[in-house]
Amino acid sequence: MTTANKINECLDELRKLYQLKDLTSSYVELSVSVDYTNNKKQDKYSKMINIIADIESRLSFIESEIIQVNDEALDAAISASKENSNYLKDKKREKEYALHPEVERVLAALSGTLEGPYKVYE
Repeated sequence: MTTANKINECLDELRKLYQLKDLTSSYVELSVSVDYTNNKKQDKYSKMINIIADIESRLSFIESEIIQVNDEALDAAISASKENSNYLKDKKREKEYALHPEVERVLAALSGTLEGPYKVYE
């Protein structure tokens, strides 16, 4: 992703995926919140968390690549898309604090595990 057009196309597709992820996870979370003692629903919820963590791990390269893009291309992408501009502005600010892409991938893969204590608390 080196051009503003490619960056915005990628983010448009990513947004669709995250909308589907949010709807799916909300559906499963609502099902569990009705009855925390239902083991089948708890299993479905656990599977969903693992699937989402896997997907986010596989897609973490997108954020890393966007952070590595030069500022001119980011500025062009920001001005070309109103929908993606705030996200891209955030990524531009985060450039100096970015971790190595492999570290980002590992953290994304562990997100389900790292959220475990909070989920148990609920």
